[in-house]
Amino acid sequence: MVLRDRYLLESVLGRGVMGQVWQGRDLPLDRPVAVKTVATELLAVASSRDAALTRFSREARAAARLDHSNVATVFDASITETRAAW
Repeated sequence: MVLRDRYLLESVLGRGVMGQVWQGRDLPLDRPVAVKTVATELLAVASSRDAALTRFSREARAAARLDHSNVATVFDASITETRAAW
């Protein structure tokens, strides 16, 4: 699967209640990336969608502020009609 015509999702590295972390590839820059996606089940149900997207946005902003050699850097975050990823 390719997100936003940019990130090729290759395989799931891990999963949790909120979603999955994928091993992927940034196609235009030809580099490996990790992509975290929100579970589609949370986005499909109106009652949980708003809470999931709020949590997603808060988590992506907090992670983007971190700067440490042992923490993955957040370069992008987006929400589409069917998926939220960073």
